[in-house]
Amino acid sequence: MTGNDPLANALSGIDNAESVGHLDHEVAPASNEVGSVLEVFYDRGYIDGFEFVDDGKAGTFEVELKGAINDCGPVVPRYSAGPATES
Repeated sequence: MTGNDPLANALSGIDNAESVGHLDHEVAPASNEVGSVLEVFYDRGYIDGFEFVDDGKAGTFEVELKGAINDCGPVVPRYSAGPATES
């Protein structure tokens, strides 16, 4: 059974695939939030690339792994990371 947090599910799936040496992983369901995190992973050099695949439902991301991720997971609960305000 999957949980209710798509970002946590995606990151734990990527982490598990990396730990056993897979070269690719399918993240489903796709979301804008997961896509943004994958873009950061790509920009920072942790993955070789990713592609959105439209399956007529929510879609999936095909992620090309390169073995550069040691550990990854979401920060829960997600608090706002805006600038600090003084009272």
